[in-house]
Amino acid sequence: YQALVQNLARHSAGAIGHDVGIGSECAELEFTHYPNMAQVSSGCDHDEKTRRVIRDGIVSSPFKVLPLPMALILALLPGQTRKERFIKFLLDHQLRKVRVKGRIVTLEHVMQENRIETIDLLKINAQGAEVDILTKTPDHVFERIRQLIVETHHPRDMVDRLADGLRARGYQVNVETEALLKNDSIHLIYAKKAATHSTSAQQGA
Repeated sequence: YQALVQNLARHSAGAIGHDVGIGSECAELEFTHYPNMAQVSSGCDHDEKTRRVIRDGIVSSPFKVLPLPMALILALLPGQTRKERFIKFLLDHQLRKVRVKGRIVTLEHVMQENRIETIDLLKINAQGAEVDILTKTPDHVFERIRQLIVETHHPRDMVDRLADGLRARGYQVNVETEALLKNDSIHLIYAKKAATHSTSAQQGA
């Protein structure tokens, strides 16, 4: 959070950082934090999947996943046994984890607390929690959100259910999928309020 505050001070005039996470309820949550790979830290229990995905990435695309010196060492090591030992060392190092506690609040709570009437664009990248956020946020909150971009690594059938749920709330939805690593894809869900839905909401206000 302190890094976020420093970045906002340097690069973003008027933006405000909040030392909370967004979830489906207001509560204190225990997170798995990976100091050496913070981008995969999460409040969801998917340690085995994370290790498997990172390992597959190291094997198939080492220069994409690893720092250059480590990727070079792996490439130059003779023999599969030595490579496997080094990969295990890398996984143990990169995925060293600590448990930390943090506060999560609902999207509705953030909007009420900050007197936000309308959200022009909401970007959600919640490391697995996006399903709960999208399915448990009340409809009247979505009526005040014009556009969403949701990043998820969930299976495609779950992505399709999330997209259908947004369509039912009056959004035009497009899904883009990119294969990142072996056995892992990133899905981006783009949702924008349909013009007829927005007009009806304004007339009824």
